Amino acid sequence: MLLITMLAAVSAHAADSLQWNGFALLRPQTPAVFPPLDDDSLAAQVHVGVDWRPAPAYGAHVHLLARNDEDGSRRGRVGVVEAFVEANANFGTDRLRVLAGAFFLPTSRENI
Repeated sequence: MLLITMLAAVSAHAADSLQWNGFALLRPQTPAVFPPLDDDSLAAQVHVGVDWRPAPAYGAHVHLLARNDEDGSRRGRVGVVEAFVEANANFGTDRLRVLAGAFFLPTSRENI
């Protein structure tokens, strides 16, 4: 019941809480000598990020990647770079942040 109530409250502000961003990269490549039919002249990548934050206390993030160059890759042309849900709680001056999913860890204590 709590989940239904929360989803109903979230759907009212769904347009404001959803953000799309991304970029595309297109660059020329040097033709390969071997194999002779592998002559991709352009390397292309598309990154798409979707952030859903219905409330300051919780949210979700998905980062997708698509590329035309599969050479040397064991994972193919399309994949998920990051996907996680996040919960934040404030206790006075302290803050607790919980992440669950696939994500890159912060590189330092200063990088929040």
